[in-house]
Amino acid sequence: MKPAKTHPMMQIPVVGNLLLAKPFWHNTEYEHVAILIVESNMHDTVGIALNKQSEVRVSELHEELQCDDYMNYGGPFDTTVIAFIHSRSDF
Repeated sequence: MKPAKTHPMMQIPVVGNLLLAKPFWHNTEYEHVAILIVESNMHDTVGIALNKQSEVRVSELHEELQCDDYMNYGGPFDTTVIAFIHSRSDF
């Protein structure tokens, strides 16, 4: 597997990269997690955890969202933001 691409002047992840936790890494927040980088610049990097399911259903977030799928938990940093990937035209 090739290493993730980085910006040539700084070591920041490139949007679209997939970050995978090291095998057998014993950090409970990121153990076995795959993160898709969706925004990255000199100040922040934002990623969406693709495989860490929460106990919250999409329909619980807002009454207009009629979807019984579970949300994924994204991490311990900014828990005030909700970001998600979807393919539904009604969202």
